Amino acid sequence: MEIFIGDISKPIRTLFISSIGKDANELFEMNKNLEGIVTIDKDFKPQGLITRTQFYQKLGTRYGYDLYMQRPINLLMDEQPLIVDNFKSILEVSNLAMSRKQEKLYDYIIVTRDDIYSGVVSIKDLLLKITEIQVSIARFENPLTGLPGNIVIKEKLTEILKSEEFSVLYFDLDNFKAFNDVYGFKDGDEVIRNTAHLITSAIQKIGNGNAFAGHIGGDDFISILKCHEVDSICMDIIEQFHAIINIFYKEEHLKSGYIISKNRKGTKQKFPLLSLSIAVVTNKSKEFYSVDEIIKEAVTTKEKCKSIIGSCYCIDGIF
Repeated sequence: MEIFIGDISKPIRTLFISSIGKDANELFEMNKNLEGIVTIDKDFKPQGLITRTQFYQKLGTRYGYDLYMQRPINLLMDEQPLIVDNFKSILEVSNLAMSRKQEKLYDYIIVTRDDIYSGVVSIKDLLLKITEIQVSIARFENPLTGLPGNIVIKEKLTEILKSEEFSVLYFDLDNFKAFNDVYGFKDGDEVIRNTAHLITSAIQKIGNGNAFAGHIGGDDFISILKCHEVDSICMDIIEQFHAIINIFYKEEHLKSGYIISKNRKGTKQKFPLLSLSIAVVTNKSKEFYSVDEIIKEAVTTKEKCKSIIGSCYCIDGIF
């Protein structure tokens, strides 16, 4: 679930732009923990920010007290503070906040709703929330690939049911167990990591920021796109997959096109080299009302893919 900056904003005391320096001084004196004051106009729209540090620095200059105490507060405020909408992503706001000049780095972030002052967020609260988010994400991600696991995958599939267009791509590595048995778990893990990176990079190119990639477990992955045109991405992923996978094989196996390993019954047999099956489920010609319906359709389509020797993709049951 996306977290917005408004979720962690807190209201603080404000002053109308018509106020004078004396009014700001009284607020700071009454609240020793107050690090800033937001100035607003008659429509309650933020006009600037007076920080405690800058306020008392100006008052501490020669004649500063006499100069500013009875004069308008616009002479003491920053007229270009960071102002963001209540529904802006907390991670996006973090990037904006950290991009500010050094002297503004720890200033309050002003939050508005429909351009009206709503509250502020301190850098301390922002960093604490981001740390909390990162810890939460780490709990649900696959430790090998860093991709979201099944809890997040189910949430994303539930969300996608509401979309006008979606494609769910189910990736499965063929003959992975045989590869693991011959080359070992270390190389097997590298194959999994490389495949995860490949899928993530490929879908981001066409995802317009809405693409999602998850690691179901083992050698199974999933991605979700809000579009129906996925032929080119499937072909691109398969092409790149084979370019990457070849570096893991010995020359003799590349020449023969197979490896020898034991099957599940313990009998030695020839296994083709690794390939990639991509089962695609879309709502182009069929409506889905539950996550279970999507999963069932994906599993059925995957079985069709795996009946083909070598890499392939199948969209809504059609090759």
